[in-house]
Order: sequence, then C-alpha cells, then structure tokens
Amino acid sequence: MIMHIMNSKQCQACGKAIRGRSDKRFCDDYCRNIHHNQYKQSDPSARMIREINQILTGNRNILASLFGSENHLIVVEKIKLIEMGFVFRFLTHTEQGDTGTTYLCCYEYLYTPINEKQLLIARTAITN
Repeated sequence: MIMHIMNSKQCQACGKAIRGRSDKRFCDDYCRNIHHNQYKQSDPSARMIREINQILTGNRNILASLFGSENHLIVVEKIKLIEMGFVFRFLTHTEQGDTGTTYLCCYEYLYTPINEKQLLIARTAITN
C-alpha cells in the first residue's frame, strides 16, 4: 500500500492523486473535460478547426434540407444557398466525374455550377 502512494500520479487538471490504471491522466471525467476545454480555448489552431467544422456542418445541413427522401439530384439557384447562409469557401473534398466535371463536396453532397445562377447538387449513397 505504501508503495502505491509513493508512485501515485497527480491529476493534470486539479492535482489530486489518481487511482486506477497506470496510464490514467485525470481523476475523473469532469477534470478531463475541464482540461481539454481549456486547451481547446487556448489553442488558436483548435479554435480555427472548430469554427471550420461548424461552417461545414451548417453547409451540410443546408444541402440536406433541400433534398426530399427520394431525391438524389436537384438543381438549385445559387442565390437561394447564399440566402440560407451557405459558405462556398469551405468544402470537404473534390471529386472528378466520369465526364471530367469537377464536383465540390460537402460530406456526402456534391455540387457543380450549371451556369452562373444555378448549381447541380447530388447526394451520394453513404456506405459503411
């Protein structure tokens, strides 16, 4: 028992002695969350990534709201997306179509301009 006390580690958040696994860094979930939230707030890179993820999630939600349950392909006015708050600067990836068309992607949604005012938007099947 004495050896356990001498080799005990301290919680990185509150400094209390940690009991349990040898690789444990925090005394409980509360301290773990506090520590990681403080890190995320102080790290400019983490803040930027969080903001970009929020924009991408918003873009995906906008695209999802335009589709019915059966639709896999729609035409949308670009101005409508802008009015809904879609941010065109951010995308998850690009894909090359069979005809050479480049599709800009936001998760499972792909879009490409038809003309200056309209976009063709497709929803791909999600497979596991």
